[in-house]
Amino acid sequence: MYSLMITYFSKKNCSPCSKYFPEFQKLFASKDYYEKIEIETDEEALVTVKKYNTRTFPFLVINHKIVVPTNELILMLFSSVLKTPKVVEAGT
Repeated sequence: MYSLMITYFSKKNCSPCSKYFPEFQKLFASKDYYEKIEIETDEEALVTVKKYNTRTFPFLVINHKIVVPTNELILMLFSSVLKTPKVVEAGT
């Protein structure tokens, strides 16, 4: 078991989610401690964003508690130097 787990949350039919996931995969291509969870319904999406205290998809959750919101995810994926993302504790 890994001490690090990164979960990429996306929503079905979400254009930004589809756009950014390939970049996320490239960044973590050699790693096997990430997963993608695709939210199917609007009801499930509301529960998910409330649980993780975020507003938009896609977003990352690290170790089931540290949330990297969409804007920080985009900076991570497309900046020439990876920046430390601003993190938010889930449920705070």
